[in-house]
Amino acid sequence: MRSILFIATLLIVGVFLLSKQEIDLPRNHLVFENDINNVADSIKRMENLMNKFPDSKTGIVNYFVDYSGYLYLNSEKTSPLKGAIDNPKVRNDKVFVDFSEKEIDEFFYLMAYLWRNYITTCSREPSINHFIFSYRVKENETSENGRFVIMVHQQRDTTSTNFKRFFKVIDNKEGLALIRSK
Repeated sequence: MRSILFIATLLIVGVFLLSKQEIDLPRNHLVFENDINNVADSIKRMENLMNKFPDSKTGIVNYFVDYSGYLYLNSEKTSPLKGAIDNPKVRNDKVFVDFSEKEIDEFFYLMAYLWRNYITTCSREPSINHFIFSYRVKENETSENGRFVIMVHQQRDTTSTNFKRFFKVIDNKEGLALIRSK
């Protein structure tokens, strides 16, 4: 009887401790709705487009959508996301000055495709001079507990001193690395 009580106590304590621990398996592994090779190709294509964005006054190069549904390009509020692809104000925005009409369409297509695959923003991270894509963003997320995806072009992208100072790789597949802040 004592051994059953002991085992039951261990199970209860184990369940309690497990419930207090944050379990985020999907956030800690690269798992997408679409084939990972297609997602990797889309990230690479988006990086090429983001490299065409002019530097902003603040030096920030990014895109994101706020909780109200507004699209930001280089941290400047442009318009509601809904209808942005056909909005002349957006299409003529200074970030698209070096874009063809086809590239603007591709930007919005890629943004939507990546969104469906849990990648919601992109920004150039100055500490590593690399584009990082937010992955499976949680409510009340901070940069300290966020997950990011980067395209690994060369081994030093994730082994440099600066990278190791600020980030840790938690998963990698098909030329993509899932990283978190240290």
